[in-house]
Amino acid sequence: LLARSLLGVGGVTCYFYAIDHLLLADATMLTTLSPFFVAVFAALFLGERAPKTVIAAMVIGFLGGLLIVKPRFDLSVVPALVGLASGAFAGAAYTALRALRSREEPATIIFHFSLVTVVGLAPLAAAELRLPHGTELAWLLGIGVSAAIGQFGLTLAYRHAPAAEVSVYASSMMVVAAILGFLFWSELPDALSLLGGALILLGSTMAYAARRKAEPAS
Repeated sequence: LLARSLLGVGGVTCYFYAIDHLLLADATMLTTLSPFFVAVFAALFLGERAPKTVIAAMVIGFLGGLLIVKPRFDLSVVPALVGLASGAFAGAAYTALRALRSREEPATIIFHFSLVTVVGLAPLAAAELRLPHGTELAWLLGIGVSAAIGQFGLTLAYRHAPAAEVSVYASSMMVVAAILGFLFWSELPDALSLLGGALILLGSTMAYAARRKAEPAS
């Protein structure tokens, strides 16, 4: 529970940083790589071996992530690397979540995650404490409510379905983020980012199809 909570805090912190420094669609696409990290960590720590097709899908997904990151040898790449780290932290957190699926109830897992988040980040928030008001308060409440609903949804999804299957539906975040980024801030991802997102979606779909094919017939 502690590992899942700390990894989750790392993922959320990196994601918030990435959102602040990247296009919303780019930050979300990098976070969407988390299911591929789940496959890696599940193989390492849970003994879940991935079929060759899933491994190929993982390679395609990571290539898509590289197109979004656009590696360069200067500090301008740092926000994209932090966004990639958010996907890695999230993938590790979901791996811990899979290990807990038969041991703890979803509400218990989310409670511990919320508690560790508050305790861990409170000192940092207190250093520059400023009480929100008006529209700020409304936006912050919206973040809290949306995040809580999303956490319950993800926890239940990873509890009852394979990670590869969940990843296909989670990839829809890329589309939603791109639409919202355009509507609110007129953000348009460049061609390489769009191609990277398409590769991530392709990899997720391939992994899902491979897992489905490997399931025994009912």
